[in-house]
Amino acid sequence: MKISFTPFIAIIAGAHAFAAETPGTQSLFNGKDLTGWTGDGYVVEDGAIVCTPEGKNLMTERTFSNYVLDFDFKLPEGGNNGLGIHYPGSGDGAYEGMELQILDNSASKYVDLKDTQFHGSLYLLAPAKKSGLKPVGEWNHEKVSVSGSGLTVELNGEIILRANLDDLATRNPDHKGVKRRAGRIAWLGHGDKVAFKNINITETAPVANTEGVMAAGFKRLFNGKNLDGWKHGNSPEWTVSNGILKHSGRKGEPADLWTEKEFGDCTLVFDWRWSAAGTMMGRPIVLPDGSEKTGKDGKPE
Repeated sequence: MKISFTPFIAIIAGAHAFAAETPGTQSLFNGKDLTGWTGDGYVVEDGAIVCTPEGKNLMTERTFSNYVLDFDFKLPEGGNNGLGIHYPGSGDGAYEGMELQILDNSASKYVDLKDTQFHGSLYLLAPAKKSGLKPVGEWNHEKVSVSGSGLTVELNGEIILRANLDDLATRNPDHKGVKRRAGRIAWLGHGDKVAFKNINITETAPVANTEGVMAAGFKRLFNGKNLDGWKHGNSPEWTVSNGILKHSGRKGEPADLWTEKEFGDCTLVFDWRWSAAGTMMGRPIVLPDGSEKTGKDGKPE
C-alpha cells in the first residue's frame, strides 16, 4: 500500500525544543528587542531594528523554506543593506545564501551599478525593475514571496522582480546559495543606518506533484485543512496553518498524533523540516500494538 502526506504537508517543530507558534502570519520582531534574532551591530530604536556602523549580519534563529515575508524599511541617503534568504548561518550571505538588494540606488556614488545591483535585485543573479522606491527618509513596504524555485518581490504595491531559482542555478553553477531551498532570513548590513519594522512572515506549504503521487496509487492522509483522520486527544499543540501540520514544541500529554486507520506494510511519503535547532532526544521503537519496545532492563530502547 502506498500512503502519501503530500501534496500539502511539511512537519515543522517535531522535537520538543522549539518555541510555540501561532497559526497564520507571525511577527518576527516584537518592536522592543532582538528576541528571535542573532548577530551583532544592530539595535532597536523607536520600534525598529536599526543597523549601526558596526552592523553586518543579523539573522533569525529559525529557518524557513516557503513563505511570504513582508516588512517596512527606511533608507538614509546612499544607504545599503540586504535581505538574505536561505542563508545557512555562516559565510557571505550573498553567496552562501542569496541577497535581495536594499539600496538607495539614486545616490551619486552608485552611478556605475550593474543591473543586478539595484534595489530589489537578486544580487548578481537577477535584475529588478528600477522603480517603486520612495524618497530617502520615508518608509517603504516590501513583500517577498518564496515558493520552491519561485521568487517574487513586491515594492510598495508594485512587483519589481520575478525569478526562477532553478533557472538561475543552471546559469550560475558556482553559486551555492541559489541552489538552497531553505535557510535563515537575515539583514546583511554594510554599516549604514537602515531601519526595519513590522516584520511578518506567513509560512506556506511546499510545492508538490499532486497529480503524480495520486496517479502512482498513493492515498492522501492529510487534507491540508484540519486534523480529520487523525487521533490527537484534543491536544492544542498540533495545528494546521496554510497547508502545514505543526507541533508547538511544548511538552505535555498527549504529544503524539496517530492515524485513525491502521496500516500494514506501506510506503509513506511526506515533506518535513526542522524550524530551528533542537536538542538531541531519543525516539521510541513502537510495536504493532502501540506500546514501546523495552530492553532487558525494562527501559525503552
